[in-house]
Amino acid sequence: ALLDLNSSTNAQSKQKLLSTRLRKSLKISQNLVEISQNESDETKRLEILVYKELLQAYLAIVSKKWKVAISSYSLARIGLKFLEKHGDIAENKILYKDIIEETIDEPFKLATYRDSKSISIDLNEYSKIIANESAKNSETFKFIDAKDSSFLKADEEAELIKEIDWRSYTARVKDETTSRLLSRAQNVKFDDLESYDNALILWQEALENHSSFIAKADQNDDEEQDDQILLAYIKYSSLITRLRRDQTLLSGNKT
Repeated sequence: ALLDLNSSTNAQSKQKLLSTRLRKSLKISQNLVEISQNESDETKRLEILVYKELLQAYLAIVSKKWKVAISSYSLARIGLKFLEKHGDIAENKILYKDIIEETIDEPFKLATYRDSKSISIDLNEYSKIIANESAKNSETFKFIDAKDSSFLKADEEAELIKEIDWRSYTARVKDETTSRLLSRAQNVKFDDLESYDNALILWQEALENHSSFIAKADQNDDEEQDDQILLAYIKYSSLITRLRRDQTLLSGNKT
């Protein structure tokens, strides 16, 4: 019991120390945001704003303020996506993507689950919805809005796919996020290599989301068969898209 108490005390002390350090870092980042208001390098300015949002999100996670974490992660994610799209340095674009995948998405999903018990969410669209609902007054939102307001708009809801017909099989799509990802992947217009890459990302996200759904679901035999058919369909579609991309590349980037 004493060991448990000591362990608990140590954990609380470490959490308190972490919170204190994060608050100090956040304060410094807020000061940096203020003194960089006239920064001529727009990339650097947005990086500073994103850094502040990340620190705010980290502190909110430690403090279990889930809505604050969701809002800040949404802004940080959108900011990095914006930099990834509009940045000039290829190496930095890879870095922005890595930060999203390795630093933001998992705690973002955790905060969303703790706040609303949502397990499966399309973070690309969800972050835009949250930003528009709760963060329009933030400097990060205003900065991106001034540069490209369309970047902050969630995609118009396409009709959700309720089932797929593939070969001689029909399978229901039971998860809303998987349905939305399938709809977006199927509606990609292929006009260059980047469009194929975008489609492959959507197919991969659909695969990961559906696999996660299967792992968590408690199903009967018919439902399990539907899910396995859908899983095979997603894998097949991803493979065909990759083959067509490679063919386009070999033929001189022509569709």
